[in-house]
Amino acid sequence: MALSAHESPSSFTPHLFQYVICRQIHEAMSLGAQKRHLEDYELITILHDRVLSLISGLPPVHRPVSPDISWDSGHPQFPKQRQQIATAAYSFLMALRKPHAKTRATSRDAAIEAALSILDAQERLLDLMATQYYSIYALCVYTVDAAIFLSVTTVEHPPSDPAKILRTFYAIEKAMYRLELARERFSLAASALQILKPCYIKMQPLSHQLHTSEHTVQLPSQISPNFPYRDTQLGGLSDHYSQGSSTLPEQNSMPIFDPEHFHSAAMFDEITMSNFDIVSWVQDMNKSNNFSWQ
Repeated sequence: MALSAHESPSSFTPHLFQYVICRQIHEAMSLGAQKRHLEDYELITILHDRVLSLISGLPPVHRPVSPDISWDSGHPQFPKQRQQIATAAYSFLMALRKPHAKTRATSRDAAIEAALSILDAQERLLDLMATQYYSIYALCVYTVDAAIFLSVTTVEHPPSDPAKILRTFYAIEKAMYRLELARERFSLAASALQILKPCYIKMQPLSHQLHTSEHTVQLPSQISPNFPYRDTQLGGLSDHYSQGSSTLPEQNSMPIFDPEHFHSAAMFDEITMSNFDIVSWVQDMNKSNNFSWQ
């Protein structure tokens, strides 16, 4: 409903938005949008554009991009709700596009962008919350889902745009750090790190594109480089892993997949299946004794 100039925006907006997203999920599944070989691919584009329209139609105070922040000082929940809205919207878009990422480059690119947006929103949301909230299970799941898809896809289909490479490195690094903080309380976080770390090592050749003279790349302005083990550009954690270490600095070691026998194509094929279940999949990987993916 339209508000008067002095009327406080409603905190119920995110609930309404998530309800509408749930209706899109129901419609997508009813129409078979999750099928990998969908006959009417235009359906995916229609649903995607509809969600983007829903985002742009939000009240200004709840828009994830270019929001009205004039109410934030008196309503500290609004900045958090914006990131919750972004997480819900882009999680749907990633799930919508993921089954088609193997066969259609447009869906793969859209799913990658959605994954980056999820990880950006999760980073901003957790920056607004106390440190102990890094171990909230629901937030952990969103990070695990987006980070695994993004890292495996980057290894299997390396981007050519240096700015996208840099943004991906930052997103993966910060996601791994959040999962390190959560791993003591949630086995899912620890299991996910076993997958993300060898992916990260496999991504290292891409970093060379960012050190050439013709590629002077700066981090996009919407991302704050607050990763604690970073110096400049791809220093810090990137250097730490590229030297062969399998753990974050000052963290206990843990078994991981062997990067030398890591088969990204097999993982990419599995994570783009329409019936892919991130929680069960990661937990199964944690129980398995064979991490070679050959």
